[in-house]
Amino acid sequence: MINWETMDQLAKSRSHTCALSTAYARSRIKRSKIVDEDIAERINVLADGLIETCPPSRSCEIMRSVADIIKEESVMRIFTDEARMHLENPLYSTAAQVVESDIVSGLVLHRHPLLRVTCATTSSSPQMRLQAEDLSIDSSMAVGGYDSFVVFLQARECAIDLFEVDPSMDDRQILLPPVRKEMRTGDHLFLEGGKQGFVLATPQCRVNMILLARQLPRDPLSRLYDRKTRGLVRISSASVRDSRIQNLATALARLEGTRNGDALEQLTHHDSYFVRWHAVRELCSMDETRAYARLKKMAHGDPHEEIRSLSRQLTANEGE
Repeated sequence: MINWETMDQLAKSRSHTCALSTAYARSRIKRSKIVDEDIAERINVLADGLIETCPPSRSCEIMRSVADIIKEESVMRIFTDEARMHLENPLYSTAAQVVESDIVSGLVLHRHPLLRVTCATTSSSPQMRLQAEDLSIDSSMAVGGYDSFVVFLQARECAIDLFEVDPSMDDRQILLPPVRKEMRTGDHLFLEGGKQGFVLATPQCRVNMILLARQLPRDPLSRLYDRKTRGLVRISSASVRDSRIQNLATALARLEGTRNGDALEQLTHHDSYFVRWHAVRELCSMDETRAYARLKKMAHGDPHEEIRSLSRQLTANEGE
C-alpha cells in the first residue's frame, strides 16, 4: 500500500529530489559535452594518435593541439552555460561526468578511449591551505602512470612545485628536490607518466585549468610520495580498471562469505601482476594455508620475474 503522506514528504525534500536528479543524470552521462560534431571529431582524430607506442614528445604535441581546440570560445562557453544552469536551477544535474575532490572540482568535457579532457577549478579548502602552509601535516605528491597536459586558463599568484622521480634509482623510491615555478594565465605543463608530477605551492591560489590525461599508462604503476621526505609511500595500479579490482579483492577479504576465498584465488591468476600480488596478500589475510599453497605455485609458474622471486623468498623457510 502506498503511503501518500511519505511520498509527499519525499517530494518536498530538497535532498531527496537532488539525489533522484543526480541518479537520473548519471544514467544518461554523455561521452562528450561538446555538441558541435565537427569540433568533437577534430579532437577524436588527434586522440587516435595516443596509441601505446606513442612517445612522450608526440603525446605532448597531440594534447597541446587538443587543448588549443578546447580553448576556443565555442567550447569554453559550455563551462559558462553549466555554471549558469546550476545557479538558475538548484535541481539541475549535468549529463556529463563530474570530478569532485578536496583538491579540484570540474567537468569532463570529452571522453575518448585514449584521452580524457576535463575543465577544473582548484579547491580553496582549509585542508588544502594547511597542507600548503605546513609540510609537517601529512601530505603527499603523486606521480601518475599516465601522461598528462595542464593548461592554466586563469592563474594569479600561482606557484607550483614541479617534481621528478630520481632517474638514478631503478626502483623509483625517491623524488628529486622540487623546482618552484610561477604559473601565469596561458601557461601549460606536460607531465610524462611515471616520471613527473606537481602540487600547488601557494594556498591562496585559485586556478582554472584544462586537464588532459592520456588513458594508456606509460608506467603500469602510480606512486605516492611523502611531500616532506620525498620518499615513496604507496604504489597502486595506474589502470582504473585494475585499481577497482584491487579494491574488490580487499573487500572480499574483509567481508564474510563462504566463496570469498575462491574468488580471491581466481584473482591471483589475473593478467596484471600487480593485481595478482595484491590478491594473494589479501588471501593470506584470511587463509594463510591457502595463500601459501598458491605462493608455492607462483614461485615457479608466475610470468613476472619479481613475483616469482618474492614468492620464492616467502616460501623458502618451509619446514623450519
